[in-house]
Amino acid sequence: MPWWLWILLGFALLAGEMLTPGGFYFLFFGVSAMAVGGLVWAHLGGPAWLQWMLFSLIAIVCLVPLRGRLVRWIGSGEGSGRAIDTLVKASRSSA
Repeated sequence: MPWWLWILLGFALLAGEMLTPGGFYFLFFGVSAMAVGGLVWAHLGGPAWLQWMLFSLIAIVCLVPLRGRLVRWIGSGEGSGRAIDTLVKASRSSA
């Protein structure tokens, strides 16, 4: 597969991540596609089967240890759930 198709696939997956609610799955596959695109551009990608294997391995190696941390980091910001639940309980008790 040409390098520019890998880059386009990476951008499409990153756009898919922005259009879906916070699962952080497409992000790692998009970054992986761009990494493989860079390897193919540098003539280090090898045949198509190796490119697809690298794509899968890079995505899984990044997804497994980093996704949980990313979800916890995003979820720990101010105004995350607890204050909203408190407002709902307060409005029900005042009604």
